[in-house]
Amino acid sequence: MSDVGPQGADVTHSSGNRLAELQLRILWEELLARFEAIDVVSEPKCVQSNFVRGYSEMMVRLTCKA
Repeated sequence: MSDVGPQGADVTHSSGNRLAELQLRILWEELLARFEAIDVVSEPKCVQSNFVRGYSEMMVRLTCKA
């Protein structure tokens, strides 16, 4: 019996992926509840890697709700 799912990811990877998605969803819900605006103030810096695709730095300006 194989541990590989339809997308080629094993069960451990899939559950970890779902947990990360849930954490990001909660983070955004909390940020949007507290701040009126979130503005990117400079071009994001990308991670230089063949294995990871994402940002190493992104400067933002947060405007508090009145």
